[in-house]
Amino acid sequence: MNAPDTDERLSQPNDVIGLAQHLPALDPERYVDEQARRAYVDALDKWPVLAKLMGLRG
Repeated sequence: MNAPDTDERLSQPNDVIGLAQHLPALDPERYVDEQARRAYVDALDKWPVLAKLMGLRG
């Protein structure tokens, strides 16, 4: 099996959209990328002053 093209793999905005490209029956509009949401919440906790300056909320 060939290794996936790195540029193609990194161009996916999230895991759900990437998986949907390989599974046509998967509808990405029906799923939430939990990794992206968790990273956002963690960033708000890690940098609260910056989040406040940017007007971001959890």
